[in-house]
Amino acid sequence: MHTPGDVVVVGGGMAAGHLVASMHRLGQAHRVTVLGAEPHAPYERPPLTKDALTAAMDPAASEADLAARLAMHAPDRLAEQGVEVRVSARVSGVDRARRTVTVKGGATVPYRHLVLATGSRPLVPRRWARRPGLVRTVHTVADGAPLRPLLRGGRVVVVGGGFVGLEVAAAARGGGCPTTVVEAGPRVLGRVCTPVTSEAVARLHREHGVRVLTGTRCVDVTAGDGGGPARLVRLDDGTVLEADLVVVGLGARPETDLAEAAGLELDQATGGVAVDGALRTTRDPSVSAIGDVAAFPAPGAGDRLRLESVDHAATASAWSRSTTRRPRPPTSPPDWREGTPETTPPGAGCPPSGPTSTVTRCGSPDCPPDTTGPS
Repeated sequence: MHTPGDVVVVGGGMAAGHLVASMHRLGQAHRVTVLGAEPHAPYERPPLTKDALTAAMDPAASEADLAARLAMHAPDRLAEQGVEVRVSARVSGVDRARRTVTVKGGATVPYRHLVLATGSRPLVPRRWARRPGLVRTVHTVADGAPLRPLLRGGRVVVVGGGFVGLEVAAAARGGGCPTTVVEAGPRVLGRVCTPVTSEAVARLHREHGVRVLTGTRCVDVTAGDGGGPARLVRLDDGTVLEADLVVVGLGARPETDLAEAAGLELDQATGGVAVDGALRTTRDPSVSAIGDVAAFPAPGAGDRLRLESVDHAATASAWSRSTTRRPRPPTSPPDWREGTPETTPPGAGCPPSGPTSTVTRCGSPDCPPDTTGPS
């Protein structure tokens, strides 16, 4: 039987999905209520910039079809476990004194323990965001479903050379699109990889026909005049790129509005919700934060980390252990795994702290041999 008001999870992303799985392994899934703002139960996000943009999925798949295919849990299994998942349930407020959350529309849900799994949202310059449809992001199935049909032959400019940008570029090039990546930093993957790995990945993209511009800033995107290109992308060196589609991958901002309004501490350095080693918020042990939104103590360091990765979303299992009075703070370094053309470079550690070594296995005949050493 479902136990209402026990563990309430705000957010229906991958962190929430992993938490449900962890609670199931502990025989406690019946205690969980998930409140997700999207009209879909938790689903896998990585395929949105991989299979969902390539021939691996039906090009006519709707948003609902895509969400169903990527679902983390079958609906009948959730029902069997007693998990209550409420979709289109955007939470508008948290009352920590009464231990309730308010769902948009006025309904209130009581909790014994609240888990904030609110995730993050893509960063888009305000002047572009004010013009709907000018640029696109890839963050949800609502973004991914309509994007794939556009990656078939038209000119594509990707602003941002991180994982999302490079994966979209790979899919676009695979669909026959002339593709350019514009990265303001001196190298792609600058925040997460060492220079050796960055160069290997950039080389692979260039080998596949992607034009990669580094050290180049996009200063504006404007709509065409109707008789020419759909978009004009202006760079800081004066170059103007013509594009039929512009995709932005400039990182993400943690969704902390609810936490801030509830009086929880935000970590100034990372922008996330400050938590302890068991992912409990620093100002209220009855509230936890997991996934992209959590800023947790870095093992062996005096500062905090906030990570946006699939592996980190799975650390929700560490929180579920704390509910059984067996806290087990995460002690292993974070890792990540993403895909680009013909390579899936794995990594481990905390690049923002300054990586000092690299192991590369890129599979290209022009790639340097496996290398370990200072970078």
